[in-house]
Amino acid sequence: MNTLNASVLVGVGKLEQLSMNGGVDSVVNNDLFENTIDILIRGLNSALIKSVEMPSIWAYAFLASLAAVLAQLMYQVWCPEPVKTMTLRAYIFSRLDSVKKVEDSYKVRNAASIASIEYKQLETLTRPAFLVCFVLYSISILTLLYVVVLQSLNVGVAVGWEWAGCILQKLT
Repeated sequence: MNTLNASVLVGVGKLEQLSMNGGVDSVVNNDLFENTIDILIRGLNSALIKSVEMPSIWAYAFLASLAAVLAQLMYQVWCPEPVKTMTLRAYIFSRLDSVKKVEDSYKVRNAASIASIEYKQLETLTRPAFLVCFVLYSISILTLLYVVVLQSLNVGVAVGWEWAGCILQKLT
């Protein structure tokens, strides 16, 4: 592209006259062009950042991810390894490996009962952490659902669906 259509680039009517007179070199070497560009750059610099506030939808998404990370961190720190990796049944069978060769059914049942009690004690000790994790995961899921619904309604408004705009006004 050999000619510069300055009116398209900067939207100033005066530059349109310059671009028709001889191409890029004549426009760039002109003082009027340079002054106009300086004015536009100063105007753009002041107009680019009107607000340093983050869109609220980004804040919601950040809080949802933060809640999920905190819940996962709490789970990894406070949940005992047997509870994380095994079900009650698997835990009992892992504990019964030591008494497999015993033919006394009473000892086997007793070992199974003890393993069951141990596992339930581990679960009980971590119950407060489990509840906090559950609340944090719930907050995360509900917040992400809210973000998805809001963004979907915004797309509907952009497409021209009036019903989406009505719902969006009620939600925000």
